[in-house]
Amino acid sequence: MASLDVINGDAPPSEDPLQLLRTMAERVGGEVESFAAELDTWANDKEKTQYQATVELVGECRNIAKERVETLRKDYDAENKRELADSTAHRVNDMADAPMAGEHDIFGQSSQSTALHRQSSAARLSDELHQLRQWQAELATWDLVRIVIEQHYPDPESDPAKAKRERLAEAGGTKQYSKNSEIWDRFLLEDDRAKEKALVLRWLEQTARNDRSDLTSITTELERQSGRGAHTWTSGWLDTKGRIKQAKRLEAAQTTIKPDSVKLMTADGTHNLVTQLDPDAPARQSRHLERPDDFYERALWMVCYEMLRRGMPWDQICDWAQHRNEAWRGVSVGAACEAHPDGGPNLSGPTVGYMFRRMCFYAARGAQSPYEGAVYGLLSGDVKLAQAACRTWDDHLHAHYNALLLSRFDSYLQQEHAGCRARVTQNLAQKFVFQDAVAKLGDWQHASRNVVDALKQQKSTAAEATEPFKLIQGALIAGNVHELVLMVGIAIADMFATDERPNNLMLHPDSQVTARGPKPESNKRTFLAEPHHQALATDSHALRVLVHIFIVFRNGLHCGPMVELTRDSRTWMATDNVIVAYIELLRVAKKYMVIPAYAAQLSDDRIVHCLARVLPDIKNGDEQRSYINVFKRCNVDMTDSIVESILFAQNNAGLTRFDENMHSQIINPISHFKILEPAPPDKLSPWPGYRIRQGFAGTAIGAEEDAIIEALQWLQYAANDYEKTFEKLRYSLMIFLRTYTLLRNMQSC
Repeated sequence: MASLDVINGDAPPSEDPLQLLRTMAERVGGEVESFAAELDTWANDKEKTQYQATVELVGECRNIAKERVETLRKDYDAENKRELADSTAHRVNDMADAPMAGEHDIFGQSSQSTALHRQSSAARLSDELHQLRQWQAELATWDLVRIVIEQHYPDPESDPAKAKRERLAEAGGTKQYSKNSEIWDRFLLEDDRAKEKALVLRWLEQTARNDRSDLTSITTELERQSGRGAHTWTSGWLDTKGRIKQAKRLEAAQTTIKPDSVKLMTADGTHNLVTQLDPDAPARQSRHLERPDDFYERALWMVCYEMLRRGMPWDQICDWAQHRNEAWRGVSVGAACEAHPDGGPNLSGPTVGYMFRRMCFYAARGAQSPYEGAVYGLLSGDVKLAQAACRTWDDHLHAHYNALLLSRFDSYLQQEHAGCRARVTQNLAQKFVFQDAVAKLGDWQHASRNVVDALKQQKSTAAEATEPFKLIQGALIAGNVHELVLMVGIAIADMFATDERPNNLMLHPDSQVTARGPKPESNKRTFLAEPHHQALATDSHALRVLVHIFIVFRNGLHCGPMVELTRDSRTWMATDNVIVAYIELLRVAKKYMVIPAYAAQLSDDRIVHCLARVLPDIKNGDEQRSYINVFKRCNVDMTDSIVESILFAQNNAGLTRFDENMHSQIINPISHFKILEPAPPDKLSPWPGYRIRQGFAGTAIGAEEDAIIEALQWLQYAANDYEKTFEKLRYSLMIFLRTYTLLRNMQSC
């Protein structure tokens, strides 16, 4: 948990919360009604179990995001393609300019360039493209939510343990001659965390296919920058081949030129040129290709990496290589080996791919370019070399998860399972280097959280890792959504601590226990949020997504850590601030009719506190009646909220105050209304010598009195609670009449 012991310190400075709300409200679109309607359907669905309804709610939220992505992508297709092409061109430039592997810190250099380009690109995005990127991030997030639910929150009416035993009983992989693919399948069945990582890997690959340039666009850009036509991309190292042929003619050589027999330089005279054309020649001879051929070589490895990063089927990778007369590349990445399981690694040979991965491990260290090293790094599970080609948070997460999964599988192969002998002997494991990526990160149980935390600390990913949607996705992956919600709730409380409005909806967890309010009791803090938590709270799109995820996990799935937060009043108060902040946003955007769906997800006391401050904004009688009906549909009794709204109006007018037991006391009754007037003595009158005036002509009603009258009008819609209705009417009339009661008592004395 990201909580801290009580520490001293002021809340982080923030902008005017009202101005932030207005800015956020300007970005609120019609989608809020769609999400509220789905939430309302979920809350009132009596035909399905709560679990089934919750899973459907997540699916419907995903469908809304998918429709928005498709619409925006269609409407702004040309602009989107231009922006993606610009990003591709930048990657190609970086690829061409990157030093040879081992010469410099290619990982750090690439990461720095990427971070600067990301910031520059984000600043140039139009509002429409920014919306598209936001909706793409939301769509990916809802897909991730479904994976998390599938893995960690099974249907309460099911028996996951029994189902797992039955699947294991039916699965293969327990015999000496079992198919290698059966061993992989059994590994994922036995290890739930491995299965989750495999699913997250597939999610990352699908996201890359959805949101990035397609391979055709990348290849077109490579052809453009190389200056070669498409027909020359099947001819290999043309320039180097020509120079070698020329040298052989000059030397009248009948056989291969030996490197030491001739001084052969590249055209620019900067490096020694290779004298042979086999794929290993540059590494074996420690010589270079001509610059156009070097670009061509790097480009092919770049496309190979992009194919692996997108999770393309192995046969497609092989076909792509063969089409360019580069079949050996297809073989080297494992596409020509034994059949791979769907989305799984190379499983060739009696060691189920262990030896293949060790081969790739050594090949990665002999790579001549960053992308070549990254390809073999992904195939072997080497995080460091795979990261040389990583440009985004998603890329780095993919490299880590790929390494964790392969490392865990290779450890699995060294053990005996279900009567099956170890496929990798101890002697073999000692002879060929095996890097345990799991051990490097700590332990398998906490590996996901450790990776997410590491990416927040890593210089190249720290900024992106704390962006609103990456914070949400990281929390889902790390399994600590409850901590994120708590910290965002704290950040919201600190933001609104400076809001002096009497109708401020927030409650600060460090406010006075006997009189909870928006201001902390002192400078001491039980919890401390970071600036990026406040950034999430001020992103209307990300806030909406977090609110719905919070409701799904706490009120739909009854997630243990989420429920645990409700056991302490401070954490409960803070987490509810997240929903209340969204209600405040809807309120400023004047989306009153969708507020009930979210208010119904709060605790009873918080519903009353919240609505008592929202109701005064709704003044039209028809709207008030409709509002009551909406709350009835949400199974929320409005009586207490109306009552507190009246007390709230009286208190704000300075007419009453709350004592230590939160009981209202009249301290400043209204004195300028002349309710009684002198009259002839009448024995039947309760006030001899006085009577009630027939009108109040010439007496202006101020804003404070008007607020009380408007609050009292809501009583006509209360659910037949006559006791509370007449009690509040009586108390309000006392404020008007108390002056005259005192006067009469004085006269009688």
